[in-house]
Amino acid sequence: MKTLKYIRSINYKHRKDENEEFFVNIDDWIKSPYSCLKARYYIEISSLIVYILQFTKITPNFVSVIYSLAGLLSGILLCFDHKNLIYSGLLILFLNREILLIKFLFFNFTFLII
Repeated sequence: MKTLKYIRSINYKHRKDENEEFFVNIDDWIKSPYSCLKARYYIEISSLIVYILQFTKITPNFVSVIYSLAGLLSGILLCFDHKNLIYSGLLILFLNREILLIKFLFFNFTFLII
């Protein structure tokens, strides 16, 4: 089993390698503070969830199913004419990238564990 520190280091390394692809440096708080904050939020939360999931029997494919259902649920919630449901749908859409990062990390760790 991997430690939380190791999972976080891999997650940060992967995100810094994407710097050239997305043109966002997560260490440059002056140029893009929102992107830096959001990237660090995703990294920390997804690392914590992957750390917890490694002790369960949940597979990366199940995480994909959850990702799909979350997108469908957010679309349904956005169709209603009630403020709380619309806000809930927007929150799910905001957190949906986190689920995608969890799948990526979790899929990579299943190969590392074997």
